[in-house]
Amino acid sequence: MQPHSNGLRPDFVLLNPNVGNSSLFAGLPEKPDEPLPRSEWRKRSQAVIDRILNIDVPDLAFRAVGEPNVTRYDAILVDEGQDYRLPWWNALRRAAKDGGECVLVADATQDVYGTAGAWTDNAMRGAGFSGAWVQLETSYRLPNDAMELARAFADDFLPRDSIDLPRPEQGSMALHPCTLRWVQRQPDARTTDTCVTEILSMMKRAGRD
Repeated sequence: MQPHSNGLRPDFVLLNPNVGNSSLFAGLPEKPDEPLPRSEWRKRSQAVIDRILNIDVPDLAFRAVGEPNVTRYDAILVDEGQDYRLPWWNALRRAAKDGGECVLVADATQDVYGTAGAWTDNAMRGAGFSGAWVQLETSYRLPNDAMELARAFADDFLPRDSIDLPRPEQGSMALHPCTLRWVQRQPDARTTDTCVTEILSMMKRAGRD
């Protein structure tokens, strides 16, 4: 990495290798664009994907961080930790300096990939953590109406042991208008197209071109 023109090195580094052309992925068929075939593709390829994500890539990262003169950091912060796999974390925390700090923030209620269950108490101790999670019990970023709807949805549809939703801020005032709208996506519709359509219609309803 070259220094910036002011002589300072950047504090944040984004690694984005072209892993799609890596030999690790050579055995995978090309992912189809249509939703239904894509689910079948994932079923057929899941064992290979799990091996790559849980063994091959973490092993490469683990060895890379052990190379001499590798850059190490005073602090490593990980958001959406429920999507992280334990081998990823164990490789990543090696990049911290001696005496450095690693912080992982997770929300088991957003466990869309089914990986949050791996963060058991025993696994946490083996990954450098001690003690219980620090719980954040108050939401400051959702209107109260949206929070209550999210809680009702979680109570009805999510596994009881995975629900961890904060409460609205006590004494907060409804200073921001909140219009809630349910959109039922058809099974054969692309999620991104549905979201874009709704965002554009929301802008129109708000009077924005």
